[in-house]
Amino acid sequence: MGFDFDGCIREVPGISVDCFTKHKFDECSTFFLSHCHSDHMTGLFDGFLSNFQSNKKLKLFCTVESEIILRNMASIDGIDATAALNRTVTKMVFDREYDLDIDGLPVTATAIRAKHCAGSCMFLFKTEYSNVLYTGDFRYYPKQLRHISALRDFHIYKIPLDTIYLDTTFLLGRLQSYPTKKRAFRFIKKEIRQFRQKNPNGIVHIKRPANLGSELMIRVLARVFKTKIHVEDKLCELYKDIDYVRPFLTNDPSETFIHLLPMVCVSILMVVRYSFLLDLTS
Repeated sequence: MGFDFDGCIREVPGISVDCFTKHKFDECSTFFLSHCHSDHMTGLFDGFLSNFQSNKKLKLFCTVESEIILRNMASIDGIDATAALNRTVTKMVFDREYDLDIDGLPVTATAIRAKHCAGSCMFLFKTEYSNVLYTGDFRYYPKQLRHISALRDFHIYKIPLDTIYLDTTFLLGRLQSYPTKKRAFRFIKKEIRQFRQKNPNGIVHIKRPANLGSELMIRVLARVFKTKIHVEDKLCELYKDIDYVRPFLTNDPSETFIHLLPMVCVSILMVVRYSFLLDLTS
């Protein structure tokens, strides 16, 4: 998240996006969550648990998958968030317009796939005065932009955007040439194949950069190498209701040679047999 963004969409007063700090509940009653990475969830559980009882107007908009993940996160951490989520959450379907009334201002909100992690989205806000796009974290390439139907009028003409709230996390000089997912997966598959040819019983450890975001890699590696991917119990629980990921996972390390784990677990497992480590966090 940019350090100068405080969650406020200036063109739509009364809403906050990816910001749930306590003072926001004095200003806003309608909140939007783009995805379930911790830097976009600051104060969410604390804020909703402490405010939803007293603020009957409190609303939270997120995608269907993000709502599932929120529930699983709360359960894993022992947080009783069921009542708050049941009452406040609107589960948004991608590319469907939702008509809202924000303090008397008619607003149309649309969740657009962000291709970042499970459930991630961008938000398009339309009012009679302006069209505003909030990107959050996203992973699009120029050729893919033409296929975003929500940014076109009847899928033909580009709609004008008056304001873009652009997440610039990776706007760094050293990342001017950012590899495509296809190129990255090609490299990972090649490295694993070469390692396994030399060490047929070797173990592959992949250091993941975050709990969410490796869904496509999990599916690709599981299918290519015809094996499940080992993750710890917590991640199995997090993905338990995500149908396109959970079948490819196992919490039994003896069931596979590919382990997708945080660094602390990798350090422990490295002492076992011949090992190969792929660090995806650098």
